[in-house]
Amino acid sequence: ELCALADGRDTDTGRDADVADAAPTDRLGELGDALLAAYQLAEQDGDPLTVALLEQALLRTGRRLARGMSPADVGIA
Repeated sequence: ELCALADGRDTDTGRDADVADAAPTDRLGELGDALLAAYQLAEQDGDPLTVALLEQALLRTGRRLARGMSPADVGIA
């Protein structure tokens, strides 16, 4: 499901109204925050498989965020 969200697919049709109203970049940003927290915990646990999986999920999420935001949106230009 995390990869589906990162790829922009909607897998949860029974979401709360608040989540449904959130902008896709907001949802991806929240997902990215959760993935970063999970990544840090996996590193602390020394679990290389989970770390590798989370790295891929973070990469996909970052790509989706980058596609949805202009350089000005992130303060680059």
